[in-house]
This record gives sequence, structure tokens and C-alpha cells, in this order.
Amino acid sequence: MKEPHLKSPRRAVCSKLAYLLLCLAAAACVSQWLRNGETAPAQASTAGAIEMGAARAANDYLHALARGDKKALRRLTPERPENFYGPCLFLRMPTLRDARASGHRGLIDFEGQPLDPALPQQGTIALTLRDSRKVDRWQVRGLFWKGASSLTLNPFNYSPTEADRAQEAQVRAGAAKYLRAWLEEDWPTMQHMTYDWLGRKKPLRGEVYIRSLELQPALRPDGSVRVEFVASVSPRFPIVSVFRRTVRGLLYAVKEEGKWKIRGMTAAL
Repeated sequence: MKEPHLKSPRRAVCSKLAYLLLCLAAAACVSQWLRNGETAPAQASTAGAIEMGAARAANDYLHALARGDKKALRRLTPERPENFYGPCLFLRMPTLRDARASGHRGLIDFEGQPLDPALPQQGTIALTLRDSRKVDRWQVRGLFWKGASSLTLNPFNYSPTEADRAQEAQVRAGAAKYLRAWLEEDWPTMQHMTYDWLGRKKPLRGEVYIRSLELQPALRPDGSVRVEFVASVSPRFPIVSVFRRTVRGLLYAVKEEGKWKIRGMTAAL
């Protein structure tokens, strides 16, 4: 009859140690799983609250623009240059083409790789001629991304007169200077090349009613929120209020001094 096989003290200690390590690993996995279960909803809730706050600011901005409420628009516009402009939305200098002018309005199309993958690669830059200036007379009014239904751009395709055609080179130069400054985060130059349409004494005309508005906010890596919108609008004339059109566009919201504000320069409106 064989004697029962007995484990050596050394093998017994190793076996107990292995079992202890296995238990510790299992406990760590369970602990991590519990932590993930607690933080994931919390993070989702935080992101949801951020997006909701930005969406409310976008809603207020669009309604203020529609009714021509400059006081509300100023309140909803960032004051610090880094918030007013934000990081450049182009990875590198875009290609500029088809500069055109009509009186005091200038347009030039762009094509380039956007920083935000949700943006198209093409669009139009709108500029305004400043008679009071001797240099840098064309200032940028805003950027409009292709695919957005403009509420404020009133586009045209060519320069109608010889005097307008003579301004095309300056339109191109003004847009290029603005974009180079943006890529370099040169805020003083950007301010110099920005047309302050909110600072004008002339009242802002509210031309449309917003009948319905759908907003889709998305938190971005830099902490800003892109808000895409679809609005049903009609003219502010009772006799034609039955006519409606659907407009699409986007806004970028950023938090400043604890309040959500809108970067109007990059809004496709």
C-alpha cells in the first residue's frame, strides 16, 4: 500500500501565495469595475449638463439675432480675444479663390483642412470695406461654412463693376492677413482685421421670426461646444408670414466667467 503523497512546506507556501495573489487581482478587477460603473454615468451627466448650457446660449443667440437685439447679442458674445476667436479652425492656411466685391461688401471662397472633423472643407469669408481707413480697409465680418443656410450673408458671384473688380486684390489680402493671424493666435492683428458689426450705432434689423428650432450640441476636446441647428423661419412681415424656409448652420459656444457665450465670427448663420 502506497503512502499518501504529502506536499512539502515550500510547495504549500507557494500555493497559498498564488491563491492570495489571485484573490487580490480579482478584488482589484471588481473594484475597478465598480469605480467605472460609478464614474461613467457621472461623466456622461457632466457632459450632458455642459452641452445643455451651451445649447441654451445658442438658442438665446439665434433668437436675439433674428429680432435684432444687439444688447442680448453683446451679452452673449465673449470679451476675451482667445474666447472670441478660439483656436483656429484650420490645420494650415486654406486656399483662397474667387475674390469679389460689390460696393462695401466683399466675399472670397476658401478650401482647407478643418480642425473640427464635423466641418466641411469649403466655405466663404465675408468682408466689409471701411472708408475711414487708409490701409487694411477690408475687415472680416465672418466665416460661413458650405452647407449652412445663411441668414445674414446675401451672397453674390462676381464683381459687377470695374471699380469693384479693382478691389478684389484687397479683399484677398484682407482675408489672408486675418487667417494668418488666426493660425498664429495673433489676437491684436485679428482684432484689427475684424469688423465690429455689433459696435455700430446703426440698429440691427431683425428680419425673421424663428418658428421652430432644433439644436444638437457636441462637446469638443478644447472644452467648447459645437451646436448644430435646424430652424424654420419666416419674414417679419405679417402679409408674408405664411412663407417659411428651413435654415441650417452651426455655432461654437465657450464658457467665459462661468457663462456660456457664442463665437460669432465662426458661426455659420
